[in-house]
Amino acid sequence: MQKLKIQKKPHEKSIRTTITEAWSALRNTQNLNGSFRGMAFTTTDRECSSPTPFTTALIAHALAPLRDTDYIDEHELTDSMDAACAYLRNEKDSQFAFWNYWEKSDPRRKTLPADMDDTAMAWAALQT
Repeated sequence: MQKLKIQKKPHEKSIRTTITEAWSALRNTQNLNGSFRGMAFTTTDRECSSPTPFTTALIAHALAPLRDTDYIDEHELTDSMDAACAYLRNEKDSQFAFWNYWEKSDPRRKTLPADMDDTAMAWAALQT
């Protein structure tokens, strides 16, 4: 039986490569309005893709710790984060100051009320 070799400390190069590749993929999929596309499934298990405040907030919050690193270009990251945060501020329900999973222009927005997980993620992203 072959012994499993466990690497105790990941190599800096592999971390940098992973972050760089992930950033490249995200940067290239961000919409002009600052949003990122989310994936959802209908009741018939059909995939539908749509920009969502929730997905945008998750991504913005996840990217925030990279601001003070040299893993990715700081100006590109700042531009992306600023656009994502502007999108989130625009998507806030003006009457109740909550966020909905679906963006304002999506007809499915009427099928779900604004709720706490979407609101908490948006607020967390905006605090970064």
